[in-house]
Amino acid sequence: MKSAWRQAATIEADEIDDLMNSGWSVQVVGRARHVYDQAEVSDVFERLSDPWAPGTRP
Repeated sequence: MKSAWRQAATIEADEIDDLMNSGWSVQVVGRARHVYDQAEVSDVFERLSDPWAPGTRP
């Protein structure tokens, strides 16, 4: 992650509702940074959602 420090970062989340025939997409652009404060680290991990795509991740 050192190479990403202060570089532009983009995150995208999508959802498609086949039953309602609708969907949405959100893109967030910002700068990557390290999080050192333990309370902030805990807050970040509590806000993470489970991935929708199947498979294992590193």
